[in-house]
Amino acid sequence: MVDELAPDTNEKMRALCKKISVAHDLDAEIQQELYTHIEDKLLAYLNGEETLTEEDAFILVREHFGDPSALKGLLQDVHAIEAQVSLARRLAAAIVVTAGALVAYLYLTFAAFRFWPALHGNGGDYVLIAGMIPAYFVFPWLVLHHWQRRLDAGHKSWFLTCHPAYLVGAIAVLFVLESVAMSSGLLWTEGMIQPTAVRWLYLLVLQPSPVLQCMVWLWWCDRPPRTASAVRNAGRVWALWAFSLGAGANAAMAIKGDFAPNTTQVVLGALAVNLVTALMCAFVAYGLYVTARRVAAGSKRRLART
Repeated sequence: MVDELAPDTNEKMRALCKKISVAHDLDAEIQQELYTHIEDKLLAYLNGEETLTEEDAFILVREHFGDPSALKGLLQDVHAIEAQVSLARRLAAAIVVTAGALVAYLYLTFAAFRFWPALHGNGGDYVLIAGMIPAYFVFPWLVLHHWQRRLDAGHKSWFLTCHPAYLVGAIAVLFVLESVAMSSGLLWTEGMIQPTAVRWLYLLVLQPSPVLQCMVWLWWCDRPPRTASAVRNAGRVWALWAFSLGAGANAAMAIKGDFAPNTTQVVLGALAVNLVTALMCAFVAYGLYVTARRVAAGSKRRLART
């Protein structure tokens, strides 16, 4: 009878028998009898001679899915493409898209105001501010949504096949370009945002935009077979990225002497403001995203019951 079972199975049964015997202080004779019962029960399950109760079946299922390797294998089979996309690559793709969109918008806007100064007095300020919305989160979401649809269809996007060094290089270049743009006043050139109405519009548009941008990142990274921590980590990385951009702009302005004579105090104060702002935006975005996801899940369950 023992020959019908694999050697490792016999070892597991003996280990279980020993564990039970030690726990209940069984002598050697009873231990051997217990091993025989364990062996008989296992063979009965394997041969279909033992009728499983719901409780027995649940115990077997619990033991199976309690094994991390079994769970990982199952999820990777169901989400084959998604399992190949690491969180780091998703975050790198999100940085490239969001930073690239904003960099392109800032420099194009600067060029437009540079070559057509009359835009200042003909509604160009309003156009500039309105354009921040697609640059911050609408365009990045459309691009990421397109890439996600390709992944769902079984295709591999560029950020899966691209060498990590190229991703890091692209992020570094975009970081420098965006920091230079923010520090040199491309976003708020002198005289560009002077009227009170334009200033209020600027605040109303720009302040919610980082929160919505962070929510796009959370949506992009919230993919199976990931754990819930992936969303929180995405929020943390977004906050770090937002803070680093502000820090880079502050460093560039300090080098130019814009903060003289109290450079150190002003820079430290600006860094503190940048850090608090980034963390607050990430916190609000995470709360809104989790709430929206729960509402959507509840609506889906109600529709399934009807």
